[in-house]
Amino acid sequence: MQKLLYFCILLLYFCGLASLHSYNKRWRIQMKKNAILFSASNYEKSSLVRTDDLPGVKYDIQAMHKRLVQIGFDVKQIENVSKDQIIPALEDNASHSPCDAIHIVYFTGHGGHNNGNNYIYPVDFASKFEKSKDIEASAMNIQDIISLYKGKGRLILILDACRSDFGLSKRYYSEITAAEDVYIAYGTQFQYTSIGIANQMSPFTQAICDEILEPNIDVDELFTRVRRNVYSKYQIQIPASVNALLNRIVLHKQLSYTNFDEEVYKFVKNMRTITTINMDTFMVMI
Repeated sequence: MQKLLYFCILLLYFCGLASLHSYNKRWRIQMKKNAILFSASNYEKSSLVRTDDLPGVKYDIQAMHKRLVQIGFDVKQIENVSKDQIIPALEDNASHSPCDAIHIVYFTGHGGHNNGNNYIYPVDFASKFEKSKDIEASAMNIQDIISLYKGKGRLILILDACRSDFGLSKRYYSEITAAEDVYIAYGTQFQYTSIGIANQMSPFTQAICDEILEPNIDVDELFTRVRRNVYSKYQIQIPASVNALLNRIVLHKQLSYTNFDEEVYKFVKNMRTITTINMDTFMVMI
């Protein structure tokens, strides 16, 4: 009788567990997570604009690629990206995803702001500016990136770049604002430069790679940890962020019953105790 009761309970447990496992598997398939990574290292030179090469960004983009793959993202990357490459790559990335997707757009390189707008600088920024004298034609406006993803899922924009003024802005205030379901993580505060280390990862990207494998924390908590990580080491750089997400977003979920054998073992151990108690009670009643 005891063995039969135990077997029935165990059978019901396995049926429920199989159903949950199937649901979690479907959830993982349906929840599209993709990332596109850009770096700018070998800058074209100009007599008008100084854009030093950034040899360390190749380590940034490689490390981010590895970490994002580890937490289930489909990742594409373009190193030494030019201005004309950015929009087509983003359009392709956004157009092949469902409306509930999680997108990460990452850039490591030079950046800045001018007259109320925030920019990242592709490798041909200086040469284009020398010809056009127009920052819009030479750099990538952050708002243009945000607009491409409107209505196409949740966007996490990670910018490992400086935020200093490109020139004498007519409007000094150039703080980033975001549309709904957008989170922007910047490597530093407004009007500050971002620390770069020759032939090494930047402190900001390294901190992301340190913290991103922690499961079940949302994006805001992740970048709070990144901020604390960077500031505790350097005391001069505070990565800032703008949160316009409408829901809590977790990049790395650790689902229940991921270790099937361990869960079964715990269940069997607990059921032995429960069954023994129930059978002892039953014998007493008889």
